[in-house]
Amino acid sequence: MADGIYSYATSQGTRYYFKYRKSDGVSATKRGFASPRAARRAREQLEVASRRGQVSSAKETLNGPGKTAPLRIATPVAGPAAASDRQSSG
Repeated sequence: MADGIYSYATSQGTRYYFKYRKSDGVSATKRGFASPRAARRAREQLEVASRRGQVSSAKETLNGPGKTAPLRIATPVAGPAAASDRQSSG
């Protein structure tokens, strides 16, 4: 799709996703949206939250100090309306 919303097939039908960059420069994907409109709305909410400084990424470890398994945590970015539009793909 021309607007950065992409589709993929699942056993439950077509789902949609979009790609974005986290504040630390890492590419990320949000997926599982039931419609292109829901994906577009979630992407717009993410962009607004990012401009407001409400989104950040942090690196933490899963098993405490000295462990090397990284965990990337992003602060919540989507409101309840966007969350209700998403479907779990797994």
